[in-house]
Amino acid sequence: MPSLELRPRVISLNVMIAGLSGLGKTTTCSTLLELWQHDEESQSQNNNGEASRKGTLAKRFLDRQPALSTKLKSNYRPKPPSQTMVVDPSRQFSRFDPMSNTILRVRIIDTPGFGNRVNHRDAVRPIAKYMQKCRSRQYKAEITSTTLPDEHVEACDDLIHVCLYFLSPGRFLEMDSYFLKRIQSEVCVVPIIAKADTLTDEELTAYRAEITKAFAREGIVPYLFDAQKNNNNNNNSNNSKESQEVPFVSSRGRRAGEALAVVSRDGLYTWGDVRSLDPVHSDLLLVRDLLLSQHTEAFVQLARGKYGVYRARRIQRRKIADIVKYGVISVLALRAMGVPLPYLNSFNLRSLVSQLAVQVHGAVRECVDIRW
Repeated sequence: MPSLELRPRVISLNVMIAGLSGLGKTTTCSTLLELWQHDEESQSQNNNGEASRKGTLAKRFLDRQPALSTKLKSNYRPKPPSQTMVVDPSRQFSRFDPMSNTILRVRIIDTPGFGNRVNHRDAVRPIAKYMQKCRSRQYKAEITSTTLPDEHVEACDDLIHVCLYFLSPGRFLEMDSYFLKRIQSEVCVVPIIAKADTLTDEELTAYRAEITKAFAREGIVPYLFDAQKNNNNNNNSNNSKESQEVPFVSSRGRRAGEALAVVSRDGLYTWGDVRSLDPVHSDLLLVRDLLLSQHTEAFVQLARGKYGVYRARRIQRRKIADIVKYGVISVLALRAMGVPLPYLNSFNLRSLVSQLAVQVHGAVRECVDIRW
């Protein structure tokens, strides 16, 4: 008797990396992708028999993904990256877990750095436009989902679920506060101290405490892995193997609730060496493990909740526009047909339309997204 093959569950995780220029964001994007690809190759070799027995339907889903442009090789050494000028969402990969029958699609979105110009007015506008475009695509996909297969809507998850924001070492700037205060209402923010090898252990500890105080002062609420870890311990005492928590071992004396610190690439100095993948020197491996762990579901759910507010505003704005449109059309049609409207002479009609426009403008301003 043939075994019943269930359709795999599809989870999309879109990770955006943002921050000031020159902090190694592009290098971190490439390193994270290589690490995840290496883990996927190792897992596929270990579970080759299981995946071939259960993954026929999953293979059909994975085959739809475009071929990855970067392949991990044993002797591969990344070239020094050039400066990112536009938003780059090309780094992506897929992973199939045969135990949970789940396909995880991860996309890393690299963004151009800002803060290197005299005029910062339009510095973060490309990132804001890209986030708005992603939400608009998701909204249109859901509106037209009745005519599309369900799997298309699942695969069309364009929402940005988490933003890794790189902080310059040694100083929390006004530009960081400006960006974080406006983006936290749209996406989960994970602050990361870049170039941690430029700070001593004492300086890094003091800087982490300064960032925590600055967040409390500015009203910035980042995503706390430690708090989610404690909640998961209280709610789920017996987890399955695939949902077990990642051992939370941080580098260089980090306390609960403080920012992570990473080194994007290895460094050779006269006083010693720095390894980006050494847990004693950098939290890069911890970032890799935490993003694809029990926190993945939390990122997706929180992003869905933030998107729900945006979706409600779009629906309300659409209703207001429809009411005004049909109201004006009805008045003009009645006037063209010669229906007597004693209170709607030419002056009153213009005044009524003007008042409606003012009211609609005020209502729409409450429905639109945050102005950058």
